[in-house]
Amino acid sequence: MRSKELEPNELKIVEKVRFVLENVGFVMVGIEVGDGRPARLILDAKSAAAAREVEKAAEIAFRSVLEMLQQQKPEDEYDKTALKLTTELIQSRKLHREGARVEWVGYSTVRIHNLLDIIIEEASKEPTKRKTD
Repeated sequence: MRSKELEPNELKIVEKVRFVLENVGFVMVGIEVGDGRPARLILDAKSAAAAREVEKAAEIAFRSVLEMLQQQKPEDEYDKTALKLTTELIQSRKLHREGARVEWVGYSTVRIHNLLDIIIEEASKEPTKRKTD
């Protein structure tokens, strides 16, 4: 996709994500399993100064993604659940920055089994393909 094909808000997200990736040496995503347990995004920036800028750029990207999500009209249960998950994680995010490390913690009421149930249900609706000899 070329940048001229993107909407201005999409381009802003891409630019901020690119900036973050250029200034981060390590990224980790963690999901703690259980009710009330968080999802974490941890970025180790190249320096403490870079961490401040990464934090700012990521916050702009988060806000832009949230604006785009609020305009979505999901068509099926999987899309509705994925939208709810992403929206809740972004809306609940809390930031902690220490030195070069930036950590966001977010929460959602969506559980892994919610997503898996939908995937399994959708897979069972697809007709099986059999080879004929």
